[in-house]
Amino acid sequence: MSKSFFKVVSENLMFLLLLLGIILGIVLGLFLNDKVQHSTEFTPRELAMFIGFPGELFLRMLMLVVLPLIVSSVITSLTIIDKNTAKKVGKRAAFYFLVASLIATSLAVVLGRVMIKPRAHEIQEEDTKPNTGSSPMYAILDMLR
Repeated sequence: MSKSFFKVVSENLMFLLLLLGIILGIVLGLFLNDKVQHSTEFTPRELAMFIGFPGELFLRMLMLVVLPLIVSSVITSLTIIDKNTAKKVGKRAAFYFLVASLIATSLAVVLGRVMIKPRAHEIQEEDTKPNTGSSPMYAILDMLR
């Protein structure tokens, strides 16, 4: 019984760690929400920025890794196929890229300007915005980004 349990755990270790991370994130979010909302030292927006900083760094590092992997994969694939097939694939990829960019840009403009209307309900008080120039912590976080 114990060998089969450890075998299942070792085969599904990444899934179990991902599930553990999700559960831990939910529990920490529920626990820290009240403390963040009623903080007296920092505003909730500043605390959310501090808490979200490691996640922002992780996503930036992930993007830093993904782009070279995709480019090297495309280059490797193009070296395998012949010249005429590469021309066809290149033309189709360029057409797909242009059409997808046009659709994405149009959708962003329509959603952003017409439906969502960003900053329409923004409070104009100065004390609700974090003071980004007063603390060295902001300079340190900006350097790490």
